[in-house]
Amino acid sequence: MSEWKECRLGDLCTKIGSGATPSGGKEAYKGGDFALIRSQNVLDFEFSHNGLAYINDLQAHKLDGVAVATDDVLLNITGDSVARTCIVDSSILPARVNQHVAIIRVNPNMANSRFIHAWLIYKKPELLSLASFGATRNAITKRMIEDLSISLPPLSEQKKIAAVLSALDEKIETNRKINARLEELAQAIFKSWFIDFEPFGGKMPNDWKEVSLNSMVESIVGGDWGKEEEINTYTAKVLCVRGADLNNIKCGSTDKAPTRYILNKNFKQKALSDHNIVVEISGGSPTQSTGRIAMISSILLKENDSAIICTNFCKALKIKEPYCHFFYYLWNYLYNNRVMFIYENGSNGLKNLNLTNLIERELCNIPTERVALDFYNIIEPIFSKIQKMGIESARLAELRDTLLPKLMSGELKPEECHE
Repeated sequence: MSEWKECRLGDLCTKIGSGATPSGGKEAYKGGDFALIRSQNVLDFEFSHNGLAYINDLQAHKLDGVAVATDDVLLNITGDSVARTCIVDSSILPARVNQHVAIIRVNPNMANSRFIHAWLIYKKPELLSLASFGATRNAITKRMIEDLSISLPPLSEQKKIAAVLSALDEKIETNRKINARLEELAQAIFKSWFIDFEPFGGKMPNDWKEVSLNSMVESIVGGDWGKEEEINTYTAKVLCVRGADLNNIKCGSTDKAPTRYILNKNFKQKALSDHNIVVEISGGSPTQSTGRIAMISSILLKENDSAIICTNFCKALKIKEPYCHFFYYLWNYLYNNRVMFIYENGSNGLKNLNLTNLIERELCNIPTERVALDFYNIIEPIFSKIQKMGIESARLAELRDTLLPKLMSGELKPEECHE
């Protein structure tokens, strides 16, 4: 640490400032070649393309002062996502940022942008504290960012530290892209077989039946929330899958699912098993219905010390073999075609999925067991690969999160990470 020196972040940057939004609300996003980066696109360690808005040349010209460059560090400065940060790569350029996102452009002769990005993640508790006690709650000002004090190693050391963390991030991103392609492949196979009937001459075979979804459901498993700590007879330790965890479960990760304790007498009937499908039955919005799902895998179950259940805002379906993968992709197909909106009820903005009505009334063309088994045998290796890649990414993320504070504090040298 003897070569490290205290610096003011503002003195290391050529630009710190937030962006702006074209007037006109949602109507302002007229499409075009320029991405407009909003707070929802800025996640810790990664940039999310989900919900990325686009503006046209005229709008972008008005926002030239907030143009984004490769290796800029982006920091969310308002709202519930305050203090989340990511680094820009060329894939999202040309781009502008809105008023909820700050651009931190590092002087490359003084500091490494990837080191500064990692340091901001390391200092996130401090940033959250600043946001909470500022003049405007949940807001970080330009002056706050400029005045942040940073312990800075020599530039060569910064690059080595950044390289260690970037290598982990790049492998995680590679895994994510592979999983996305695998999922697209599985969806394409489903559509080819069961929507376009391509392997069957372009029409549905005569021995398939039109029946309800319920004909494939063996049983429905209710959820539980239990207690946060072990108390009295709440002694069965479990991981509890919520609606917010379903996307992670799809990718083989339970890292954000909370640990809970449920009654021993409920444990056997609530614990999930291989190929159970967890369905979100409460939540949703005017644009996103309830009914999101994820399938539990034996790989995921073996990876965790605790059994897995779902929360009482979800239910789990045990599907008759060999229809689990057919049911899973059929459900996703129906969901993507907004069918679940038909089976919602509720008021005051909170929607609930009438699962019983859905599985009893929604008709579908179900293939023979032979065809379902053939589909299963093709999809199961893809499904398992996705789960394994997700588990590897979760381990890499855990390693990165362990190394980060040690590298940022000087406790660990980059060279020691390879030993």
